[in-house]
Amino acid sequence: MKDKKMLIVTILISFLSGVKGVYLAEFIALTLIVFYDKNLSKAFKIKGILVLFFCFTTVTMVILNISPFKELIKSDRLLTAIFSYRIEYSKELISLITKDNFNYLIGATGIEKVRLEMQIIDIFLFFGIIGFAVYSYFIYGIYKIIKKKYLAVILLLTVIITSIFIGNLFYIPMSSLLIVLTLLCLSKDEDFIKINPIA
Repeated sequence: MKDKKMLIVTILISFLSGVKGVYLAEFIALTLIVFYDKNLSKAFKIKGILVLFFCFTTVTMVILNISPFKELIKSDRLLTAIFSYRIEYSKELISLITKDNFNYLIGATGIEKVRLEMQIIDIFLFFGIIGFAVYSYFIYGIYKIIKKKYLAVILLLTVIITSIFIGNLFYIPMSSLLIVLTLLCLSKDEDFIKINPIA
């Protein structure tokens, strides 16, 4: 955040990605940063969050008015374009679940299609209650390490909230590794980072 040029480049690149999940993650992260910053007044926080919400809504509407989302809205509906058919896939998957192909403790045992690209739901569908408990324990373990560093906590909250609407954040190895490494870096003391730049 102290490197303004890099911050601008990062925001610009993510904006050019055209991925709705990226915009959502940015909105959540920036909103939480403004909300939890003790140096900002209450009035400034309210104005800042409103501005962020306006920007996020505007960018989302612009994206939804270009191809292929524009065609999706015309042929189906707005929610289909926003969630990229996830609602329809959810209904289809629920209709396929039976006692023979799904176990609540260990997840899917015989369903061909189990991923909805909605991470929290996917973890339960694929790994069941046991798997969901293991993931929750893992995330709680990370939180205990980073809980004193608000930026690290904000990133973790952003990832968790975003994962409700998108997939691949936790069960793709490279993604999980990058998230954990970033959280650990954000949790380090500044003096430690100056002495050990690689850390």
